[in-house]
Amino acid sequence: MDIATVVGLIAAITCLLLGIGPDLSAVIDVPALVIVVGGTIATALIANPLQDVMSLFGIYWKTVSVRVPDLQKLVERIVAFAENARREGMRVVGERIALVPSSDPPPIVEHKLAVYLPPWDRPTGCGG
Repeated sequence: MDIATVVGLIAAITCLLLGIGPDLSAVIDVPALVIVVGGTIATALIANPLQDVMSLFGIYWKTVSVRVPDLQKLVERIVAFAENARREGMRVVGERIALVPSSDPPPIVEHKLAVYLPPWDRPTGCGG
């Protein structure tokens, strides 16, 4: 989990508690909570297949457990591609970028580099 997520959650809860004051019962209304949360879940079930609604829990988990890519590794890869471009030309770099597995986040930036090639120089699979 990213540290910004933890800091944001703590800040939000702190602001809520400071704004509400010492009497939490003035703000927390159990019947209203049941209506809102239950109604939201019921509406999601009505509007979507059960499989899609159940997959939301996995999506929620992914939003709070994001892996932050190693920026040092990313910079080293981009510098290596730039050195290869200087020595061997952009076409060779574009072909090497196309071979990078798409499961790794850094190729997103590297694919953008390949898109800047003229259309006649783009390797297959790099768009255009």
